[in-house]
Amino acid sequence: MSQLGQKRKLKSTPITKKYVILKEIDKGKSLTSVALKHGMSKQTVSNWVKQKKKIYEAVDSNSSTKKRHRFKPSTYEHLDDACYKWLVNARAQNIPVSASVLKTKGICFAKELELTDFSAWLARSLEEKKKRILQNNIRYF
Repeated sequence: MSQLGQKRKLKSTPITKKYVILKEIDKGKSLTSVALKHGMSKQTVSNWVKQKKKIYEAVDSNSSTKKRHRFKPSTYEHLDDACYKWLVNARAQNIPVSASVLKTKGICFAKELELTDFSAWLARSLEEKKKRILQNNIRYF
């Protein structure tokens, strides 16, 4: 238990571990026993059971979401898609693309899409796009 005045440390669990825990529950183990075994609260495991479909889809797909801990969607999904398509196109033509070029292109797309509240490139989104490209054996410079 935590002492008065001290906040508890927030823990974040990778999707793959959540998947393993959910598989144990699917095999018939009780929620409480699985939670105790892995040192987590019953409520945390219960929340994962409610998100079972999302967790299974994330692990079954061959994307970088396996390493993620949370399912926070991008604010500008259509901007991410436009940048990703442009990047794949550029790499298919053997055009080297740096992070700064991709950032500049992202800002241009944001202006074209009339996103007035867009101010900077989302680093997490960029990293995910790079990982997808590397997984698809497309070189990224």
